Amino acid sequence: KPYTLEWIMGIILKGILLLIACAPLVYADAMFFPFVVPKMLAFEGGVLVAALIWLILWRKNPERYKPSVTLLTVALLVYVVVMLVAALFGVNFWRSFWSTYERMDGIFTWIVLVLYFVVLSSVYHSAREWRWILRVSLIASMVVAFRAQDYIGVLEGTAPLSTYLRGVFGSTLYLGVYALFHIGIAGVLLALERGRKNSVSRGFWVAITVIGLLANVITLVWTSSRAMFGGLVIGIALGIGWYVAFSRKWKKIFLYGALLCIIGIMALAFAKDTELGARIISIARAPFSDETRRINWETGWTAFLQRPLWGWGGNNYQNAQYPFYNPRLLSFNQESYDRVHNKYLEILIDSGIVGFISYLFIIALIFYALARASRRDPVLGAVFAGIFGAYLA
Repeated sequence: KPYTLEWIMGIILKGILLLIACAPLVYADAMFFPFVVPKMLAFEGGVLVAALIWLILWRKNPERYKPSVTLLTVALLVYVVVMLVAALFGVNFWRSFWSTYERMDGIFTWIVLVLYFVVLSSVYHSAREWRWILRVSLIASMVVAFRAQDYIGVLEGTAPLSTYLRGVFGSTLYLGVYALFHIGIAGVLLALERGRKNSVSRGFWVAITVIGLLANVITLVWTSSRAMFGGLVIGIALGIGWYVAFSRKWKKIFLYGALLCIIGIMALAFAKDTELGARIISIARAPFSDETRRINWETGWTAFLQRPLWGWGGNNYQNAQYPFYNPRLLSFNQESYDRVHNKYLEILIDSGIVGFISYLFIIALIFYALARASRRDPVLGAVFAGIFGAYLA
C-alpha cells in the first residue's frame, strides 16, 4: 500500500540500490588513495545500509522480500567460505580478510558482494526493474568516460594518440574492465528493448544506450589495454557462436551487425600510430616478449606447487613470491609485484586447488543457466554469454 512505512522503506531501498550503481563516480583527491578507497567505501557502505533495510522489510513482508536462494547463491557462499579457510591456513589472515588500500578485494569485500547479490535478487523480480538499475549504471559509465583523462581532447582531436586513459580510476586496466562490462550492459539493454512497443520513451532510451555503447567502446580502445581489447573481440565472437547454437532461425542482421562491430573495433585498434595497435602488433611479432610477466608467472606457479591444496591465502602473493624470487626481475623492475597478473594463477596461489574448483563451479553454473535461458531468448542469452566470455578471456 502506498505511503505506508513499508512502502517508504521499499522506495528508499531501491533508491540506495540505484545510487550504489554510481559508486564508480566517487573520487576524493584529498585521500592518500583517491581512486579505489572512496569508491569501495561508498559501495560497501551503501550495500550494508541496503542490506539492513532489506532485512527489516523481509521480516515485515516475508513473501515479497524473501531471498532467492539458488544453486548459484550457494556456490558463491561456498567460494567465500573456501577463501576464509584458505586465509586461516595462510600466512597473513588479516591481509587476506581486509586486503590493501590499493586493491580492497579481500574476503570482507567478497562478503559484501555476495550480500549485494542476495539483496538485488530479492528486491528485483522483473526485467522492467532490472532495466532501471542497468540504465543508471550505463549513464554513470558515460560520465566516467567523459571525465577520463584527456577524453575531451580525444573528441576534439587534440589529444596525443598514445594517451593512456585513466580517468577517475587511476588505472588503465580498471577503467578498461569497467568499460568492457558496460559495453555488455549496453548490449543487454538493447536486447531488452526489443520487446517494447515503439514510443518516444523507447526511442529515447535506445539513443542513450547507443551513445553509452559508443562511449565505452572508445574508452576501452583508448586505454590501450590488450587484455580488454582481446576480451571484447572474443566476447563478441562467443556471443555470435552462442546465438547460432541456440537460435532456431538465422537472423542475418544480428550476425552481420556483430561482424561489423568486430571489424570496426579492429580498425580502431590498428589505426595508424595508436598505442593499442602498436601493443597488439608487438604480441603478434613476439607472443612472449613481456619478460617480466613470464618470470612472474613462473615464480607464482612455483609458489602454488608449495601449497597446492589451500594456497597462501588471498592478497599474500608478496609473501609467496619471496622464497622463489627470480633476481632477474630486478633488471626489468625495481619493485616487487603484489599480484601475479594472471587471474587463474592468482586464484590457485590464493586458495589452492579447492578454491580454483569452487571458482570454476560458479562459472559452470552461470553458463548452464544461460544455456537453459537461451532456449527462450537466444539473443539475450548470447549477449550474456559474450559478457562472461569477455571476462574469462
